[in-house]
Amino acid sequence: MDRESALIAHLTQLFPGPKQGLGIGDDCAVIPIDSSTAWLFSTDALVDGTHFCTHTSTPEQLAYKVIMVNVSDIAAMGGTPHSVLLTLGLPTAFCDTWSTRFLNALALVLKELTITLIGGDTVRSEKTLFINLTIIGTASLAHIKYRHTAKKGDIIALSKALGGSYAGLQLLLKHWHSEGPDAESCRQQQLMPHAQLAESQWLAQHPAVHAMMDLSDGLAADLPKLCAASGLSAELCVEKIPIDPAAANLACANHLRPLDIAYVGGEDYALLLTIAPENFATIAAAYLTRFKQPLWPIGTLIEGESRLTLNGQRFEPQLAGFHHFD
Repeated sequence: MDRESALIAHLTQLFPGPKQGLGIGDDCAVIPIDSSTAWLFSTDALVDGTHFCTHTSTPEQLAYKVIMVNVSDIAAMGGTPHSVLLTLGLPTAFCDTWSTRFLNALALVLKELTITLIGGDTVRSEKTLFINLTIIGTASLAHIKYRHTAKKGDIIALSKALGGSYAGLQLLLKHWHSEGPDAESCRQQQLMPHAQLAESQWLAQHPAVHAMMDLSDGLAADLPKLCAASGLSAELCVEKIPIDPAAANLACANHLRPLDIAYVGGEDYALLLTIAPENFATIAAAYLTRFKQPLWPIGTLIEGESRLTLNGQRFEPQLAGFHHFD
């Protein structure tokens, strides 16, 4: 168990959550409003040098990203975003022009999504810029998707190709050097990720979709969280993982296997979901018709030990996944 997982496990033990609703352990906390609807609560902190770099992100790009990574949590539960609370920790150098640009852009994104800023806090930070957003949403209790409700035999599926954001990060950090359409596509995926809100709300209406979460830390880090919550394991065929074409080209140019960056790379904000096998083909066909993109089956939930294979042989990743405290 990595340090972040150990810390969350300790928090869960200390604070088991409300008697009604669900606390620590999912993309959102769930608090019932009445017999049919619930509030969804989530919070995300973005720290300069860890989640973004001010020398590679404009204030406008960062405003978009901070909203989308939080909306993605609401999406992962099948909900609708309603309002946000914003906390800004600002070094003095960011208090004037930077903060004005950031807040103006934030207002535009929130207006577009019909989300209301209802409060927050502003504080001085001596050295590091940090942003914390708490998002509040609503959902039908009948449609909320959790991690712990996955079932044995479910098809594990993804809603989009992976690896683009990881490739964009390598370019922004100057670890990779490339220009052209592929490089620009991947940079934009890292700087301005898109939450799959409409897709998640559509999927949440299907009872055969048993579990759902978003991929923020990457498939290698996030799939085990879903498995642990449901008490199951994954039989994952990595050759079935969809890879962003631009990212695949850049990975090859930098002497890496595209599958590695798709498996371990984070911040794609794809939906990771499990679907009853007898319903998968019908749901996938309807999804393709509705959204003009496929649902990608990549494996099955099983009992026993997880199995990671490439064309029937054991797969050994050549890259390490992301962990906050390692």
